[in-house]
Amino acid sequence: MKKVLSIIFCLILVLPIISVTAETDENIKTLGVLSYVIENGEVTITDCDTSATGTVEVPQEIEGLPVTVIGDEAFYGCELIENFVIPSTIKQIGRYAFSQCNKLESITIPDSVTYIDICLFHRCDSLKTVTFSKNITSIPYLTFFECHKLERITIPEGVTEIGIGAFSWSSIQSVDIPSTLKNMERNAFLECSKLKSITLPEGLTKINSSTFQYCDSLESVTLPQSLEKIEKNAFFFCKKITSITLPKNLKSIGDKAFDNIGVEEIVVPEGVTYIGKGAFSLCENLKKFTLPKSIKTIRQQVFKNCDSLTEINYNGSKADREKIEIFGDNEKLESMKWIYAIKSPEKPASSKKETASKQEKPKKENNSSKKSKITSSEESVSKEETISSEKLVSNEETANESQTATTGEETMKNKKENKNKLWIVITAFGVLVLSGGATFLILTKFKKR
Repeated sequence: MKKVLSIIFCLILVLPIISVTAETDENIKTLGVLSYVIENGEVTITDCDTSATGTVEVPQEIEGLPVTVIGDEAFYGCELIENFVIPSTIKQIGRYAFSQCNKLESITIPDSVTYIDICLFHRCDSLKTVTFSKNITSIPYLTFFECHKLERITIPEGVTEIGIGAFSWSSIQSVDIPSTLKNMERNAFLECSKLKSITLPEGLTKINSSTFQYCDSLESVTLPQSLEKIEKNAFFFCKKITSITLPKNLKSIGDKAFDNIGVEEIVVPEGVTYIGKGAFSLCENLKKFTLPKSIKTIRQQVFKNCDSLTEINYNGSKADREKIEIFGDNEKLESMKWIYAIKSPEKPASSKKETASKQEKPKKENNSSKKSKITSSEESVSKEETISSEKLVSNEETANESQTATTGEETMKNKKENKNKLWIVITAFGVLVLSGGATFLILTKFKKR
Protein backbone atom coordinates (compact mmCIF):
# COMPACT_ATOMS: atom_id res chain seq x y z
CA MET A 1 0.00 0.00 0.00
CA LYS A 2 2.87 2.39 0.88
CA LYS A 3 4.53 1.71 -2.47
CA VAL A 4 1.30 2.49 -4.35
CA LEU A 5 0.90 5.76 -2.44
CA SER A 6 4.49 6.80 -3.14
CA ILE A 7 4.05 6.09 -6.85
CA ILE A 8 0.86 8.14 -6.95
CA PHE A 9 2.62 10.99 -5.11
CA CYS A 10 5.48 10.99 -7.59
CA LEU A 11 3.05 11.03 -10.51
CA ILE A 12 1.28 14.02 -8.98
CA LEU A 13 4.61 15.88 -8.87
CA VAL A 14 5.84 14.82 -12.32
CA LEU A 15 2.68 15.04 -14.43
CA PRO A 16 2.40 18.87 -14.32
CA ILE A 17 5.99 19.16 -15.52
CA ILE A 18 5.36 16.69 -18.32
CA SER A 19 2.19 18.51 -19.35
CA VAL A 20 3.94 21.92 -19.32
CA THR A 21 6.76 20.52 -21.46
CA ALA A 22 4.26 19.03 -23.83
CA GLU A 23 2.41 22.31 -24.06
CA THR A 24 5.69 24.17 -24.70
CA ASP A 25 6.70 21.75 -27.42
CA GLU A 26 3.27 22.13 -28.98
CA ASN A 27 3.70 25.93 -29.02
CA ILE A 28 7.02 25.77 -30.90
CA LYS A 29 6.57 26.10 -34.63
CA THR A 30 9.00 26.11 -37.54
CA LEU A 31 9.52 28.23 -40.61
CA GLY A 32 12.30 26.93 -42.81
CA VAL A 33 15.42 26.61 -40.61
CA LEU A 34 13.88 28.76 -37.87
CA SER A 35 11.85 27.78 -34.82
CA TYR A 36 9.56 30.26 -33.09
CA VAL A 37 6.83 30.76 -30.51
CA ILE A 38 3.98 33.24 -30.33
CA GLU A 39 3.40 35.04 -27.03
CA ASN A 40 1.11 38.00 -26.41
CA GLY A 41 0.68 38.65 -30.12
CA GLU A 42 4.44 38.80 -30.81
CA VAL A 43 6.89 36.27 -32.27
CA THR A 44 10.12 35.09 -30.61
CA ILE A 45 12.76 33.19 -32.62
CA THR A 46 13.83 30.33 -30.36
CA ASP A 47 16.12 28.13 -32.47
CA CYS A 48 17.77 27.48 -35.80
CA ASP A 49 18.81 24.31 -37.57
CA THR A 50 22.57 24.01 -37.05
CA SER A 51 22.96 22.76 -40.60
CA ALA A 52 21.90 26.16 -41.98
CA THR A 53 24.49 27.83 -44.23
CA GLY A 54 25.17 31.14 -45.98
CA THR A 55 22.80 33.99 -45.09
CA VAL A 56 19.89 33.63 -42.71
CA GLU A 57 17.19 36.29 -42.83
CA VAL A 58 14.95 36.79 -39.83
CA PRO A 59 11.50 37.79 -41.13
CA GLN A 60 9.68 40.89 -39.96
CA GLU A 61 6.40 39.00 -39.55
CA ILE A 62 5.28 35.43 -39.05
CA GLU A 63 1.62 34.54 -39.26
CA GLY A 64 0.85 38.23 -39.58
CA LEU A 65 2.50 39.00 -36.22
CA PRO A 66 5.68 41.05 -35.70
CA VAL A 67 8.91 39.26 -34.85
CA THR A 68 10.25 41.22 -31.84
CA VAL A 69 12.67 38.91 -29.99
CA ILE A 70 15.63 36.72 -30.84
CA GLY A 71 15.63 34.36 -27.88
CA ASP A 72 18.38 32.83 -25.72
CA GLU A 73 20.79 30.65 -27.74
CA ALA A 74 18.62 31.05 -30.85
CA PHE A 75 21.58 30.66 -33.24
CA TYR A 76 24.04 29.11 -30.79
CA GLY A 77 26.58 26.86 -32.54
CA CYS A 78 25.35 27.56 -36.08
CA GLU A 79 28.89 27.32 -37.35
CA LEU A 80 28.10 27.48 -41.09
CA ILE A 81 26.06 30.70 -41.15
CA GLU A 82 28.06 33.59 -42.63
CA ASN A 83 25.58 36.45 -42.37
CA PHE A 84 22.38 37.45 -40.59
CA VAL A 85 19.73 39.91 -41.70
CA ILE A 86 17.92 41.26 -38.65
CA PRO A 87 14.67 43.22 -39.21
CA SER A 88 13.80 46.58 -37.63
CA THR A 89 10.99 44.93 -35.66
CA ILE A 90 13.43 43.24 -33.27
CA LYS A 91 13.50 44.86 -29.80
CA GLN A 92 15.76 42.56 -27.81
CA ILE A 93 18.29 39.79 -28.30
CA GLY A 94 18.82 37.05 -25.69
CA ARG A 95 21.94 35.54 -24.16
CA TYR A 96 24.35 33.50 -26.31
CA ALA A 97 22.09 34.30 -29.29
CA PHE A 98 24.97 34.22 -31.84
CA SER A 99 27.59 32.42 -29.73
CA GLN A 100 30.01 30.19 -31.63
CA CYS A 101 28.80 31.18 -35.08
CA ASN A 102 32.32 30.59 -36.28
CA LYS A 103 31.87 31.74 -39.91
CA LEU A 104 30.06 34.97 -39.08
CA GLU A 105 32.18 37.92 -40.24
CA SER A 106 29.91 40.94 -40.03
CA ILE A 107 26.58 41.87 -38.45
CA THR A 108 24.38 44.93 -38.05
CA ILE A 109 22.04 45.27 -35.09
CA PRO A 110 19.19 47.66 -35.99
CA ASP A 111 18.31 50.74 -33.95
CA SER A 112 15.03 49.13 -32.91
CA VAL A 113 17.02 46.91 -30.49
CA THR A 114 17.16 48.40 -27.00
CA TYR A 115 18.54 45.43 -25.08
CA ILE A 116 21.19 42.78 -25.71
CA ASP A 117 21.98 40.05 -23.20
CA ILE A 118 25.29 38.47 -22.15
CA CYS A 119 27.75 36.52 -24.32
CA LEU A 120 26.07 37.69 -27.52
CA PHE A 121 29.05 36.99 -29.84
CA HIS A 122 30.93 34.68 -27.47
CA ARG A 123 33.64 32.81 -29.41
CA CYS A 124 32.65 33.98 -32.88
CA ASP A 125 36.09 33.23 -34.28
CA SER A 126 35.67 34.98 -37.66
CA LEU A 127 33.75 38.10 -36.55
CA LYS A 128 35.45 41.29 -37.77
CA THR A 129 32.91 44.09 -37.62
CA VAL A 130 29.75 44.86 -35.66
CA THR A 131 27.44 47.84 -36.05
CA PHE A 132 25.46 48.37 -32.87
CA SER A 133 22.02 49.81 -32.31
CA LYS A 134 22.15 53.46 -31.19
CA ASN A 135 19.61 52.70 -28.49
CA ILE A 136 21.41 50.16 -26.33
CA THR A 137 22.85 51.26 -22.97
CA SER A 138 25.23 48.41 -22.16
CA ILE A 139 27.84 46.10 -23.69
CA PRO A 140 27.23 43.15 -21.37
CA TYR A 141 29.32 40.38 -19.82
CA LEU A 142 31.61 38.50 -22.28
CA THR A 143 29.93 40.03 -25.35
CA PHE A 144 33.04 39.60 -27.53
CA PHE A 145 34.90 36.96 -25.52
CA GLU A 146 37.54 35.25 -27.70
CA CYS A 147 36.54 36.95 -30.94
CA HIS A 148 39.96 36.44 -32.50
CA LYS A 149 39.36 38.38 -35.74
CA LEU A 150 37.65 41.44 -34.26
CA GLU A 151 39.67 44.58 -35.10
CA ARG A 152 37.63 47.70 -34.56
CA ILE A 153 34.47 48.60 -32.65
CA THR A 154 32.56 51.85 -32.28
CA ILE A 155 30.44 51.83 -29.14
CA PRO A 156 27.50 54.17 -29.68
CA GLU A 157 26.72 57.26 -27.65
CA GLY A 158 24.24 56.40 -24.93
CA VAL A 159 26.10 53.33 -23.70
CA THR A 160 26.88 53.85 -20.00
CA GLU A 161 28.45 50.50 -19.09
CA ILE A 162 30.92 47.95 -20.41
CA GLY A 163 30.41 44.65 -18.61
CA ILE A 164 32.80 42.13 -17.09
CA GLY A 165 35.19 40.73 -19.68
CA ALA A 166 33.18 42.25 -22.53
CA PHE A 167 36.18 42.33 -24.92
CA SER A 168 38.46 39.92 -23.07
CA TRP A 169 40.81 37.71 -25.11
CA SER A 170 39.64 39.36 -28.33
CA SER A 171 41.91 40.70 -31.06
CA ILE A 172 40.43 44.22 -30.88
CA GLN A 173 42.94 46.85 -32.08
CA SER A 174 40.91 50.01 -31.66
CA VAL A 175 37.72 50.89 -29.82
CA ASP A 176 35.84 54.18 -29.77
CA ILE A 177 34.46 54.77 -26.27
CA PRO A 178 31.41 57.04 -25.98
CA SER A 179 31.38 60.14 -23.80
CA THR A 180 28.38 58.69 -21.95
CA LEU A 181 30.35 55.81 -20.42
CA LYS A 182 30.18 55.82 -16.60
CA ASN A 183 31.23 52.32 -15.61
CA MET A 184 33.72 49.80 -16.96
CA GLU A 185 33.71 46.49 -15.14
CA ARG A 186 36.71 44.29 -14.33
CA ASN A 187 38.55 42.39 -17.07
CA ALA A 188 36.78 44.48 -19.73
CA PHE A 189 39.80 44.34 -22.07
CA LEU A 190 41.76 41.56 -20.37
CA GLU A 191 44.49 40.14 -22.64
CA CYS A 192 43.50 42.14 -25.68
CA SER A 193 47.01 41.63 -26.99
CA LYS A 194 46.51 43.72 -30.15
CA LEU A 195 44.87 46.78 -28.58
CA LYS A 196 47.16 49.75 -29.28
CA SER A 197 45.40 52.80 -27.90
CA ILE A 198 42.52 53.76 -25.65
CA THR A 199 40.93 57.09 -24.68
CA LEU A 200 38.64 57.02 -21.68
CA PRO A 201 35.97 59.73 -21.37
CA GLU A 202 35.34 62.35 -18.71
CA GLY A 203 32.80 61.15 -16.18
CA LEU A 204 34.48 57.80 -15.62
CA THR A 205 35.61 57.66 -11.98
CA LYS A 206 37.12 54.19 -11.66
CA ILE A 207 39.16 51.67 -13.64
CA ASN A 208 38.30 48.28 -12.21
CA SER A 209 40.73 45.44 -11.56
CA SER A 210 42.54 43.83 -14.50
CA THR A 211 40.73 46.05 -17.02
CA PHE A 212 43.76 46.22 -19.35
CA GLN A 213 45.87 43.44 -17.85
CA TYR A 214 48.24 41.79 -20.36
CA CYS A 215 47.41 44.27 -23.13
CA ASP A 216 51.03 43.98 -24.18
CA SER A 217 50.64 46.05 -27.38
CA LEU A 218 48.97 49.00 -25.63
CA GLU A 219 51.06 52.11 -26.26
CA SER A 220 48.78 55.09 -25.72
CA VAL A 221 46.41 55.63 -22.77
CA THR A 222 44.45 58.82 -22.12
CA LEU A 223 42.88 58.97 -18.68
CA PRO A 224 40.06 61.39 -17.78
CA GLN A 225 40.51 64.07 -15.11
CA SER A 226 37.40 62.70 -13.39
CA LEU A 227 39.20 59.44 -12.56
CA GLU A 228 39.53 58.84 -8.81
CA LYS A 229 40.54 55.20 -8.45
CA ILE A 230 42.72 52.75 -10.35
CA GLU A 231 42.24 49.24 -8.99
CA LYS A 232 44.62 46.28 -8.82
CA ASN A 233 46.28 44.95 -11.98
CA ALA A 234 44.54 47.62 -14.08
CA PHE A 235 47.54 48.01 -16.44
CA PHE A 236 49.54 44.97 -15.33
CA PHE A 237 52.17 43.92 -17.91
CA CYS A 238 51.38 46.67 -20.41
CA LYS A 239 55.05 46.86 -21.33
CA LYS A 240 54.69 49.18 -24.31
CA ILE A 241 53.18 52.06 -22.34
CA THR A 242 56.09 54.50 -22.30
CA SER A 243 54.18 57.54 -21.07
CA ILE A 244 51.11 58.06 -18.93
CA THR A 245 49.64 61.12 -17.22
CA LEU A 246 47.80 60.45 -13.99
CA PRO A 247 44.78 62.76 -13.56
CA LYS A 248 44.51 65.47 -10.91
CA ASN A 249 41.49 63.94 -9.11
CA LEU A 250 43.12 60.55 -8.58
CA LYS A 251 43.07 59.35 -4.96
CA SER A 252 44.03 55.68 -4.93
CA ILE A 253 46.33 53.33 -6.89
CA GLY A 254 45.72 49.62 -6.33
CA ASP A 255 48.03 46.61 -6.00
CA LYS A 256 50.20 46.04 -9.09
CA ALA A 257 48.18 48.63 -11.00
CA PHE A 258 51.21 49.59 -13.13
CA ASP A 259 53.37 46.53 -12.56
CA ASN A 260 55.79 45.89 -15.44
CA ILE A 261 54.98 48.84 -17.71
CA GLY A 262 57.52 50.71 -19.84
CA VAL A 263 57.34 54.27 -18.53
CA GLU A 264 60.44 56.29 -17.70
CA GLU A 265 58.75 58.88 -15.52
CA ILE A 266 55.68 58.93 -13.30
CA VAL A 267 54.23 61.91 -11.47
CA VAL A 268 51.69 60.93 -8.84
CA PRO A 269 49.41 63.97 -8.42
CA GLU A 270 48.52 65.73 -5.18
CA GLY A 271 45.42 64.14 -3.71
CA VAL A 272 46.59 60.55 -3.95
CA THR A 273 46.63 59.06 -0.45
CA TYR A 274 47.13 55.34 -1.12
CA ILE A 275 49.56 53.28 -3.23
CA GLY A 276 49.03 49.53 -3.18
CA LYS A 277 51.40 46.59 -3.01
CA GLY A 278 53.79 46.35 -5.96
CA ALA A 279 51.99 49.19 -7.73
CA PHE A 280 55.08 50.11 -9.79
CA SER A 281 57.23 47.01 -9.40
CA LEU A 282 59.24 45.62 -12.33
CA CYS A 283 59.16 48.96 -14.16
CA GLU A 284 62.67 48.47 -15.50
CA ASN A 285 62.80 51.76 -17.42
CA LEU A 286 61.48 53.94 -14.60
CA LYS A 287 64.05 56.63 -13.80
CA LYS A 288 62.09 59.50 -12.27
CA PHE A 289 59.27 59.34 -9.77
CA THR A 290 57.39 62.15 -8.01
CA LEU A 291 55.48 61.41 -4.84
CA PRO A 292 52.82 63.83 -3.55
CA LYS A 293 52.75 65.37 -0.09
CA SER A 294 49.20 64.00 0.29
CA ILE A 295 50.35 60.36 0.36
CA LYS A 296 49.46 58.57 3.60
CA THR A 297 49.95 54.85 2.92
CA ILE A 298 52.48 52.95 0.81
CA ARG A 299 52.14 49.17 0.75
CA GLN A 300 54.86 46.55 0.22
CA GLN A 301 57.23 46.17 -2.74
CA VAL A 302 56.15 49.37 -4.46
CA PHE A 303 59.38 49.68 -6.49
CA LYS A 304 60.58 46.09 -6.44
CA ASN A 305 63.10 45.46 -9.25
CA CYS A 306 62.92 49.06 -10.50
CA ASP A 307 66.67 49.00 -11.01
CA SER A 308 66.93 52.30 -12.90
CA LEU A 309 65.18 54.30 -10.19
CA THR A 310 67.59 55.76 -7.64
CA GLU A 311 65.78 58.73 -6.13
CA ILE A 312 62.34 59.98 -5.16
CA ASN A 313 61.10 63.54 -5.64
CA TYR A 314 58.83 64.15 -2.66
CA ASN A 315 56.58 67.22 -2.55
CA GLY A 316 56.84 67.46 1.22
CA SER A 317 59.44 67.82 3.94
CA LYS A 318 61.42 65.27 5.89
CA ALA A 319 58.98 65.75 8.76
CA ASP A 320 56.07 65.02 6.40
CA ARG A 321 57.77 61.84 5.24
CA GLU A 322 57.90 60.53 8.79
CA LYS A 323 54.08 60.66 8.91
CA ILE A 324 53.69 58.28 5.91
CA GLU A 325 52.68 54.71 6.78
CA ILE A 326 55.25 52.70 4.81
CA PHE A 327 54.78 48.93 5.05
CA GLY A 328 57.63 46.46 5.34
CA ASP A 329 59.40 44.74 2.43
CA ASN A 330 60.15 48.11 0.85
CA GLU A 331 63.93 47.96 0.80
CA LYS A 332 64.16 49.72 -2.56
CA LEU A 333 62.03 52.63 -1.39
CA GLU A 334 63.89 53.01 1.90
CA SER A 335 67.33 52.85 0.28
CA MET A 336 66.67 55.52 -2.34
CA LYS A 337 67.61 59.16 -2.01
CA TRP A 338 64.65 61.39 -1.16
CA ILE A 339 64.67 64.90 -2.59
CA TYR A 340 62.38 67.14 -0.55
CA ALA A 341 60.44 69.99 -2.14
CA ILE A 342 59.96 71.56 1.31
CA LYS A 343 63.13 71.99 3.32
CA SER A 344 63.06 71.48 7.06
CA PRO A 345 63.54 74.72 9.09
CA GLU A 346 67.19 75.42 10.01
CA LYS A 347 68.68 77.24 13.01
CA PRO A 348 69.20 80.96 12.30
CA ALA A 349 72.80 81.66 11.34
CA SER A 350 74.82 84.44 13.04
CA SER A 351 74.92 87.76 11.20
CA LYS A 352 77.63 88.50 8.72
CA LYS A 353 78.94 91.43 10.82
CA GLU A 354 79.33 89.24 13.91
CA THR A 355 81.05 86.53 11.92
CA ALA A 356 83.34 89.05 10.31
CA SER A 357 84.22 90.64 13.66
CA LYS A 358 85.05 87.20 15.11
CA GLN A 359 87.17 86.20 12.18
CA GLU A 360 88.85 89.60 11.74
CA LYS A 361 92.30 89.88 13.28
CA PRO A 362 94.12 93.11 14.10
CA LYS A 363 96.09 94.18 11.12
CA LYS A 364 99.71 95.25 11.45
CA GLU A 365 100.36 98.53 9.94
CA ASN A 366 103.22 98.58 7.50
CA ASN A 367 104.62 102.06 7.44
CA SER A 368 107.19 103.37 5.03
CA SER A 369 110.77 103.80 6.17
CA LYS A 370 110.38 107.56 6.49
CA LYS A 371 107.40 107.34 8.86
CA SER A 372 109.04 104.62 10.94
CA LYS A 373 111.84 106.93 11.99
CA ILE A 374 110.74 108.73 15.16
CA THR A 375 112.94 111.07 17.14
CA SER A 376 113.97 110.12 20.66
CA SER A 377 112.33 113.25 22.03
CA GLU A 378 108.96 112.24 20.57
CA GLU A 379 109.37 108.76 22.02
CA SER A 380 110.16 110.15 25.48
CA VAL A 381 107.18 112.51 25.34
CA SER A 382 104.84 109.71 24.41
CA LYS A 383 106.25 107.52 27.18
CA GLU A 384 105.79 110.26 29.77
CA GLU A 385 102.22 110.85 28.59
CA THR A 386 101.52 107.15 28.88
CA ILE A 387 103.01 106.96 32.41
CA SER A 388 101.09 110.01 33.56
CA SER A 389 97.84 108.69 32.17
CA GLU A 390 98.44 105.33 33.86
CA LYS A 391 99.10 107.11 37.19
CA LEU A 392 95.96 109.18 36.78
CA VAL A 393 93.91 106.05 36.19
CA SER A 394 95.48 104.29 39.16
CA ASN A 395 94.88 107.33 41.44
CA GLU A 396 91.25 107.52 40.34
CA GLU A 397 90.77 103.80 40.97
CA THR A 398 92.37 104.14 44.45
CA ALA A 399 90.12 107.10 45.27
CA ASN A 400 87.07 105.18 44.17
CA GLU A 401 88.08 102.17 46.27
CA SER A 402 88.69 104.30 49.39
CA GLN A 403 85.40 106.12 48.88
CA THR A 404 83.60 102.81 48.56
CA ALA A 405 85.28 101.51 51.77
CA THR A 406 84.37 104.72 53.70
CA THR A 407 80.77 104.48 52.60
CA GLY A 408 80.62 100.85 53.79
CA GLU A 409 81.99 101.73 57.24
CA GLU A 410 79.52 104.57 57.67
CA THR A 411 76.64 102.26 56.78
CA MET A 412 77.72 99.71 59.40
CA LYS A 413 77.97 102.44 62.11
CA ASN A 414 74.49 103.72 61.29
CA LYS A 415 73.05 100.21 61.60
CA LYS A 416 74.67 99.75 65.07
CA GLU A 417 73.43 103.14 66.29
CA ASN A 418 69.89 102.33 65.15
CA LYS A 419 69.97 99.01 67.02
CA ASN A 420 71.15 100.74 70.22
CA LYS A 421 68.36 103.32 69.99
CA LEU A 422 65.79 100.55 69.52
CA TRP A 423 66.96 98.72 72.66
CA ILE A 424 66.82 101.98 74.70
CA VAL A 425 63.20 102.55 73.61
CA ILE A 426 62.20 98.96 74.43
CA THR A 427 63.89 99.16 77.89
CA ALA A 428 62.24 102.47 78.74
CA PHE A 429 58.84 101.07 77.73
CA GLY A 430 59.38 98.04 79.94
CA VAL A 431 60.33 100.19 82.93
CA LEU A 432 57.21 102.30 82.51
CA VAL A 433 55.02 99.21 82.39
CA LEU A 434 56.59 97.73 85.52
CA SER A 435 56.40 100.98 87.47
CA GLY A 436 52.79 101.47 86.48
CA GLY A 437 51.94 97.97 87.66
CA ALA A 438 53.68 98.50 91.00
CA THR A 439 51.91 101.81 91.57
CA PHE A 440 48.55 100.13 90.85
CA LEU A 441 49.18 97.42 93.47
CA ILE A 442 50.19 99.94 96.16
CA LEU A 443 47.09 102.04 95.59
CA THR A 444 44.89 99.01 95.73
CA LYS A 445 46.30 97.93 99.12
CA PHE A 446 46.04 101.47 100.49
CA LYS A 447 42.31 101.65 99.57
CA LYS A 448 41.65 98.34 101.35
CA ARG A 449 43.11 99.69 104.56
